Amino acid sequence: MTDIFLYPGEANPYDVRLRDPLSSGSAFPAQFLGLRAYFQGAVKDLCLVATADAPVGMGAQIFVNKNGTPYCVYLVETSDPNASPVRVKTTSGTKAIRNKV
Repeated sequence: MTDIFLYPGEANPYDVRLRDPLSSGSAFPAQFLGLRAYFQGAVKDLCLVATADAPVGMGAQIFVNKNGTPYCVYLVETSDPNASPVRVKTTSGTKAIRNKV
């Protein structure tokens, strides 16, 4: 699907433009529950995704088997705004596990 645009008019007086997030590549894959860590005084959920949605180029992939279904821990750079304080050493350097948002 491509971008959908609504142009100004009686039905759209504020020139609202709708975009298909998958066409621009900005959609984040589905996140699953099942990985938690204690930090900042609370237990927080960390990001698990389907193995096909695992990030590439991070130097490692961590897999979790939950009730027979494999998931991948989503690693990000430590400077990422969604990075948790949980760190993992990989062949590409130190990475962080992404918070589930």
